[in-house]
Amino acid sequence: MGLAKKAKIAAMSWAILLLVGCVGSGPRLSEGPTPARAGTPSASGAPIGPGVANGEWVRRSKAHRFPKPARYRCEDDDCAGSASFLRLRTPRSHDRVDIVMTFTIEYRATGGDALLQPGIRRVDGGGRPSMEPGDFHLTQTDRTTTTVSWMKEGLRAGGRAYRFGVGFSPAMPAFGEPIASLVVYRFTHVVDVTPSSDQH
Repeated sequence: MGLAKKAKIAAMSWAILLLVGCVGSGPRLSEGPTPARAGTPSASGAPIGPGVANGEWVRRSKAHRFPKPARYRCEDDDCAGSASFLRLRTPRSHDRVDIVMTFTIEYRATGGDALLQPGIRRVDGGGRPSMEPGDFHLTQTDRTTTTVSWMKEGLRAGGRAYRFGVGFSPAMPAFGEPIASLVVYRFTHVVDVTPSSDQH
């Protein structure tokens, strides 16, 4: 299978993930509680705990452990996967904000790499800004834990609400390679929002 076809399939999979929250036989994941409107910053100025906001810094986070390991398979032109979403409203006091999204996953990948795909979507149906550095491949491995971070600078704020997502699935195997599978044990999903240096 050519690289262009693989990229097209990956893009289609992520579009479905954004719309329905999951693909294939894996469990559906909730977005978690609504973020708090006010919080108590720590001595360093960073908020404590999930769903904290103090006007300058907003953080949403959730941790999820599967009761039984979630298993996803990828073969031929069909990949199963799932996604985690956090919904967050940006501060009204700033026109632009910088986003850092961090995802820690405990997983096992066999028959090929695993794929993490970040995404942002306006809740009101607006555009879908990209995040750097884009899709991330986790190498085939026995059970392990890894952390990946993405950034978006200058995201339009002013009270706009967004869904920040991370899709996870096996990567599409090359033609003739064995079936790829991904087992996920648990993950932590964190989104940090800070005022951008450029407010124009």
